[in-house]
Amino acid sequence: MTLWPCEGICGQIPFNIPRKEALNDEKEKYRTRIDIRLTGFNETINEIKDKLERRKENMPEIQIEKLCQKHEEAKNKLASFEKSDKDAWHKYKAELDDLVDDIDDDLRSALAYFG
Repeated sequence: MTLWPCEGICGQIPFNIPRKEALNDEKEKYRTRIDIRLTGFNETINEIKDKLERRKENMPEIQIEKLCQKHEEAKNKLASFEKSDKDAWHKYKAELDDLVDDIDDDLRSALAYFG
């Protein structure tokens, strides 16, 4: 196991923190960041749905169902990410990053139609 050096109490007694704990902390921070983004995406999707409903428009350029499917897929990947072990979570991280970026681009494009 790789250890990271760290300073002890008041910086006087050196000791080591296992890398595993640091990875878990990194994983948890990432999970929290993605969870916050997905919550924001959900709010934006609902905002777009409301705007479409108020305008009584069917805009083929805005594929709201596709956005909802991608959002659901991201939530499922996040659940898999949370269950993954210390070695596999980086695989899910890369997939989540791509999917979240894709959703973000789609939402920005959809919002651009409403000015």
